[in-house]
Amino acid sequence: MLLSDVCSRQAARVHPRVAMESDWSVQPTADGSFTFACTKTGRAFHSRTGAYREALGKFVRPSGLLYRPEPIRVLDVCYGLGYNSAALLDTLWRVRPTARVLQTRAAIPYRDPTLTDDAPTLYRRRREEQQCSNLAPSSHWKKRWTGR
Repeated sequence: MLLSDVCSRQAARVHPRVAMESDWSVQPTADGSFTFACTKTGRAFHSRTGAYREALGKFVRPSGLLYRPEPIRVLDVCYGLGYNSAALLDTLWRVRPTARVLQTRAAIPYRDPTLTDDAPTLYRRRREEQQCSNLAPSSHWKKRWTGR
């Protein structure tokens, strides 16, 4: 399964921030990925040609990261739907199948399986999942990447 497929499925579920705004809807894009669009204005988070294609063209290719010597360091601060990171990892693993990725507990998403939970419930569930996770605490990323 490609990361782009996972990212599209995530966007197809209602994002907590968007769920609070009744004027947002999930919209498919031309490349099969999804974005959020305002039903009042028609403006979308991403290009209608495709959120995934946009990430490739505006982030992955211009970054030059695919052809840099290892280690490649990218910090995703989890602002948005995750297409830039998904496109980068998907492409990187095609170019360098043995590339390793450091994940921290910040990688655990907010989950709302029923699409009915309020924000405090989402935060509590994520905090519980993070505490049970074998992933390193997010505060350890600098030590792991720099050795300091």
